[in-house]
Amino acid sequence: MTALTDSIRKAIHSHLTAKPMPEKRVRTRHIIGTASKKRRERLRWPFHSDALGVNPEQCEQAEAAARANGVPVEFDRETGAAIITGPDQYQKLAKASGMKTGRDGYEIPGVATGRQEAKNREARRRLIQELAAYPADYDP
Repeated sequence: MTALTDSIRKAIHSHLTAKPMPEKRVRTRHIIGTASKKRRERLRWPFHSDALGVNPEQCEQAEAAARANGVPVEFDRETGAAIITGPDQYQKLAKASGMKTGRDGYEIPGVATGRQEAKNREARRRLIQELAAYPADYDP
C-alpha cells in the first residue's frame, strides 16, 4: 500500500473541488457590429474518476455497495475508475463514498473543519480572559 504524498493529495483535492463543465455552451462572438453564435461542445460527461475509483479487483463489490446506497454506477474493470455520467451521480457517489467535494455542503461526521477548530480556540481564549478578569479573592 502506498502512502498519500502531498502531490497526490493536491491532485485529488483539485479534482474533487473542480466545477463540472456544462455539456454545451453557446458563446456569442462580436465581429464588426454583428453577433454570431458559435456552439461549443464541452464533453464533460461521462468521465472516468480515479478519485472515486476502487481497486480493479473490487469493482463488483463497489458497484453493489453503491447500488445499496441508491447510486447506480459502473467501474472500469481495467483501472477501477468510476464511470460518472452526470453531476448528480458524481455528488451522490462522493457522498456515499464519504468524500467531501466542497460543493455539496455535507460534512463527514467526526471530522472537525479548520474553521471549527479556530472557533473553539477563540472560545477558550475568551473564557480564560474572563476568568483572569475576576479579582484574586473572588469566591463564587
